[in-house]
Amino acid sequence: MTRLQEDLNLEPLHMKTSMPEEEIVIQTNNIQHRLQSQFQKHKSEQENIMAHGKPILTYLILAINIIIYFLVELNGGSQSVPNLIRFGAKYNPAIVDGEWWRIVSSMFIHIGFIHLFMNMLAIYYLGTLVERIYGSFRYFAIYFLAGIGGGIASFAFTNNVSAGASGALFGLFGALLFFGLHYRQLFFKTMGQNVIMLIIINIVFGFLVPQIDNSAHVGGLLTGFVAAGIVHLPRKNRNWQTQMLAIVVYAFIISGLGYYGIDKTLQSAPYQWEKVTTLIQSEQYDEVIRVTTEALNHDPGDLKAPLLFQRSYAYIKLQKRRKQLKT
Repeated sequence: MTRLQEDLNLEPLHMKTSMPEEEIVIQTNNIQHRLQSQFQKHKSEQENIMAHGKPILTYLILAINIIIYFLVELNGGSQSVPNLIRFGAKYNPAIVDGEWWRIVSSMFIHIGFIHLFMNMLAIYYLGTLVERIYGSFRYFAIYFLAGIGGGIASFAFTNNVSAGASGALFGLFGALLFFGLHYRQLFFKTMGQNVIMLIIINIVFGFLVPQIDNSAHVGGLLTGFVAAGIVHLPRKNRNWQTQMLAIVVYAFIISGLGYYGIDKTLQSAPYQWEKVTTLIQSEQYDEVIRVTTEALNHDPGDLKAPLLFQRSYAYIKLQKRRKQLKT
């Protein structure tokens, strides 16, 4: 009884065996009333924590993704690589050449209907929950900062053309983990185990299936957690030092991955191939030989034969040019 009184902040009640029955009934009713009041107060606090905003922005994001999918599908197809690049998919050579906007535009492009459907279904459930907890403004910041983080991670670690909202989607998982860090009891009582299990399953599945861009998933998860630290929770006391630290960490992650991605892309065979194609068109054959030789010294993979052909073609063109100059 004493522990219950302490938990509910009740004043000590001294009930003697000699107390009149009417007094016992009154004391019992008081305890029941206080228990009910405390329970309602606790329930109301929980509801307020998870009802800070309406999921208007989530519905808007869903609509934008669906509209863009059909726009791409009706103008060349959502599974055509050249068409995906044309509409703004993540394409490392173009990003290195200055088209950094692809990190954002690729968040709204999906490759095939199944890809769209799965991502939109997940965003519907996760997005509405995160937007209710954080409010629309904080949700907007988390979604885009995580999407950018996932895109930069994909740029740094994968050379493939890629697109999709999965980086931002995993950022919502990161935001829920940040929520759980501050409301641990409520988190594990409501959603915690399911959230952690879904994260583990998706990341493991991503490592097992080569077609999945797991770097975007992990990057989005990490930067989503950090982004939640930047905006923080609506009903928590602000800790400006922690928020400033989160800003520094986010900037460090983005800049570090960006520099690493640039260096890796400049040395990659796909980028060298794009460069060689441009040099051939402008008849800069000396430069073609230099670039192809540099690319072949690394691991060109499937591009080894085309690169060798282009280098041979450049040698032939140079020899013809020199013969013409001699005559």
